[in-house]
Amino acid sequence: MTTIGTTAQPLPFDAAHRLTAGGLSVGYRVRNSRPKPVLLFNVLWEVGQASYEKAPMPAYVCVREEVLHIAHRILPNPKKRRVELRIVPYVTRLAPGAEHAAQLEFSLPVQEYNVYYPRIPEKSKQQRVTARGIVVTLQYMNETPEVKLHPTSIPNSYRVEHPNLFAQVETVHSPRIAAEVPVDKRLDLFEAF
Repeated sequence: MTTIGTTAQPLPFDAAHRLTAGGLSVGYRVRNSRPKPVLLFNVLWEVGQASYEKAPMPAYVCVREEVLHIAHRILPNPKKRRVELRIVPYVTRLAPGAEHAAQLEFSLPVQEYNVYYPRIPEKSKQQRVTARGIVVTLQYMNETPEVKLHPTSIPNSYRVEHPNLFAQVETVHSPRIAAEVPVDKRLDLFEAF
């Protein structure tokens, strides 16, 4: 486990996978070992017809250097296109001592997913590749007095506000998990993270 973004002790985090003929199941667990609540950036959303709605994929996904990256995180701003709105996942509030477990299910071949580059079935081009490992990433932040939480239309999730949000974010990664996973790598406009 590696962590980025703080000198504080990272939250205990572990991940595992199960690969079957029809799908990939990736699970992770995180425990809040801190004395105050933490906020997990783990609820992905997109702009829907009438409101913001849950994203069609359970996590952001890309292949980079033969590793399948599965992430609950704030994606970097795109370099290949302009955006009007920075997409910040909604958060789940995790009380001190509490544990959060997530089970993420993907059909095979796994599809790359980045909210800034939606897949257009008639136009998107892919190439089948084999990832030789999996890394799971989770971002979170401490709940502080400056944080404002706003309920969303997705149950048990909040939109977070902080005057210096991005400086508060911490990142934890699983070690590389050995696995061979078929992935449809995007060849059209797409950015890995």
